[in-house]
Amino acid sequence: MAQVSPCAPLRQCSALLLAALMAMGSAAQAQQAPQVRIRQLNDFVFNTLGAAPVDTSLAGNLCVYSTATSGRYTITARGSGTNGAFTLASGSNALPYEVQWGSAASLSSGSALSPNVAFATTTTNQSNSNCNQPASLTASLIVILRASAEQSVQAGSYSGTLTLLVAPN
Repeated sequence: MAQVSPCAPLRQCSALLLAALMAMGSAAQAQQAPQVRIRQLNDFVFNTLGAAPVDTSLAGNLCVYSTATSGRYTITARGSGTNGAFTLASGSNALPYEVQWGSAASLSSGSALSPNVAFATTTTNQSNSNCNQPASLTASLIVILRASAEQSVQAGSYSGTLTLLVAPN
């Protein structure tokens, strides 16, 4: 897990740590069942927030590979908040955020994800399981902190974890 440096005396800062899980069966099932892989996830770090009345967003490109005949997969996101909510925390204070998924690289907006709900309308063009082909970036993950949420939280150092589960579809 990446460490978040202290933010005092700043208004607030936050980090979002990413984890990825891939849905696979047993070794025997893996030979027959479609498999998926997600790679090139990086931590998102929001610096000082709340200074301006605008939303703050960060986007990252990543690679999703699927052996499903259609190339389709589902993505399920789970935050570190209660019941998988998308929240960053500083002690007992919580800062909600939104998650969007784009089915191509370099997007600044995408389809909204809900905690613990599979989003199944995505297809990958990645044909190499190591995601090392020239067009290896196949998706965008967009995280948004709304200005209204930023301005209503207490100052502090906020952090959280977003876990992504990708499964063949």
